[in-house]
Amino acid sequence: MVKPADLNGVTALITGASSGIGAETAIQLGTHGAYVVIHYHNNLRGATEVLERVRQGGGDGGHIAAGLVPLH
Repeated sequence: MVKPADLNGVTALITGASSGIGAETAIQLGTHGAYVVIHYHNNLRGATEVLERVRQGGGDGGHIAAGLVPLH
């Protein structure tokens, strides 16, 4: 069995974290003490739900929207 890392004091930016693997990664990192920044493109509801799950697990974080900007 692998012993979980203590990530207190670490900030983790997880891209695409409003669902799927990114969401689960954010939840796990938050559970182990990292402050997680949840990136999303247009799924604010998903990002908010993931942040709530992080907090329910004893972690903390925030979310940020960012998308691609077309170059003209």
